Amino acid sequence: MNLGGTLNLKNSNFINNSADSTGGALYTSWSNLTINNSTLSDNAAKSNAGTIYFDK
Repeated sequence: MNLGGTLNLKNSNFINNSADSTGGALYTSWSNLTINNSTLSDNAAKSNAGTIYFDK
């Protein structure tokens, strides 16, 4: 998700994801993010932010 978009996660599972750099489950730039009734667990990144990375 990039550059000012809107992302709504509802009834979602992000489990056991990985990234070679940042944001094991999600990487987003200048966006609005809403998470409802969702599970984010056991995610990993080699550099920063194992689950969600917000770039400004």
